[in-house]
Amino acid sequence: MTYGSKAVANLLIDVAKGHGQKLDQMKLQKLVYISHGWNLAISGNPLISDQIQAWQYGPVIPVLYNEFKNCGSNPITDYATEVNVDDSTLSISYEPMFVDQDDSHTRNLISKIWEVYGKFTGPQLSNLTHMSGTPWDDKFKNCPRSEIENDQIKEHFFQLAKQRNAQ
Repeated sequence: MTYGSKAVANLLIDVAKGHGQKLDQMKLQKLVYISHGWNLAISGNPLISDQIQAWQYGPVIPVLYNEFKNCGSNPITDYATEVNVDDSTLSISYEPMFVDQDDSHTRNLISKIWEVYGKFTGPQLSNLTHMSGTPWDDKFKNCPRSEIENDQIKEHFFQLAKQRNAQ
């Protein structure tokens, strides 16, 4: 299933809390990106519907950046939300977005991502996404802040899977 990045981010926030940890924006950005990449490689389908761009500090999902930019490098304390406007009353509410409870594929994927990558800091994860030949590297060299296409991400994570299986 494909979700807005805020729903996947909120699931990762819950998983981190379940392990007694908090996420900062950089680590959350990288974990959502990595989750999306592995989902593309495994299922062939995108995990998130939001655009990913090549920024100075790695792949960034602008929707998530805008949601949590006020946190700076501090731990994120609240869920990502969507603004809802009731047209009849003109009232505004902020609703957190979540991955479906019965979506075992996504929940298992996020659990595995946390198991493998959750021990790393945001800067360490950023170093992984900055390696030569990564989708970020290819885009940032040629056109900073441009979109990293799903085909590039899928191919990169597919090659990572092949390398891991060959070991």
